[in-house]
This record gives sequence, structure tokens and C-alpha cells, in this order.
Amino acid sequence: MYNGSILATNTPAGLSSLMTNSLYKASGSNSYKLLKQLRQIEGISEVYPFGQEVHFVGTASIKMDDLQGILRQQDERIVIHSIKPSVEDVFLHLSISHKP
Repeated sequence: MYNGSILATNTPAGLSSLMTNSLYKASGSNSYKLLKQLRQIEGISEVYPFGQEVHFVGTASIKMDDLQGILRQQDERIVIHSIKPSVEDVFLHLSISHKP
């Protein structure tokens, strides 16, 4: 449910399949700064805080090794990993892309 609308119904695994682009998690010494940096990078379509980490959706045009190298110039503690979307990730994805 989002703004009174049902965004999707399915099993958790079925909901995860609604995210067609790759999902990543990133962490570093300053999550807020990392969040702002990721939002400025072409090829990243969604960026949101997720606890102490930042989750983001990357398109095929972005290479994570190159991205991690660029971000580590600002913070050597930055680490990026590919992850499977959780139900919460799917909800955030659907609510961001929801057109009322």
C-alpha cells in the first residue's frame, strides 16, 4: 500500500522479481555524504538510505569497480556489494516509480 493504492501483490520472491535492474548496497564512513554523491552519478537511478548503508539501483552502463574507485578517492572505507532486493527494497522501488 502506498497513498491508498496497492502497488503489488505476490510472494516475497515474486515481489523481488519486479526489480529488473541491479541493486547494490554501499557503506562508508559518512552515509549521508555517500548518499548525496551517488545521487549525482549518471547510471544510478534510485538511491535511498537503508539503516547504516545506502541502497541504489544501477543500470547496465555503470561498472561497479570503476564506481567504487571513484568514490574511494573521497572515502577509502567505501565498499559496494551487489544484493538481492528485500521486500522493503521492492516497496521503495515501487513507491518511487508509482505514478498516481
